[in-house]
Amino acid sequence: MTEKTELRRKIRAWRRSLSKDEKQKLDKALLQNVFAHPWIKEADTVLLYCSLPEEPDTQGILDKLLLEKIPVALPVCLESGMMQFYLLHCRDELQIGNYYNIPEPIGRDEPILTEKTVCIVPALAFTPNGERLGQGGGYYDRFLGQYPELRTIGITYHAILQENLPCENHDIPVKVVITDESWR
Repeated sequence: MTEKTELRRKIRAWRRSLSKDEKQKLDKALLQNVFAHPWIKEADTVLLYCSLPEEPDTQGILDKLLLEKIPVALPVCLESGMMQFYLLHCRDELQIGNYYNIPEPIGRDEPILTEKTVCIVPALAFTPNGERLGQGGGYYDRFLGQYPELRTIGITYHAILQENLPCENHDIPVKVVITDESWR
């Protein structure tokens, strides 16, 4: 078993061990810290993802972005191994996607990406300096490689913040890491 595979297994097990109440408490604190960050307040668009049940919850983030009328876009995974973000105006515009059964936008209205666009990036784990351990598909590394000007934020639980991660040359770090306790 490779180091990445073993670490992924351990982190998934830790996430599954959280009670519903513990997870809700962590997600609430994470939500508050995300919206306290100045990049979110300044964002012209936020590129977000729909979290899986064991991941830090992004549903609260999505609801608050929609409520505050901050433009939000979600990814659609493409057959080519790439992904494209499309704007979402309300929850009714979501459908289960063709890949991974993750909700994605029905519409195909592309956001304009600028240096004030924030991309909230998923990962199993982050280091304080932004290195990330993803699921292994490489979608975000390929996407972020095309848009280095984006303000990238990783969200995670403080308890699984890692000092070091096994990274490769193609692994693109995020610029800020936000946890339930702080941001860096």
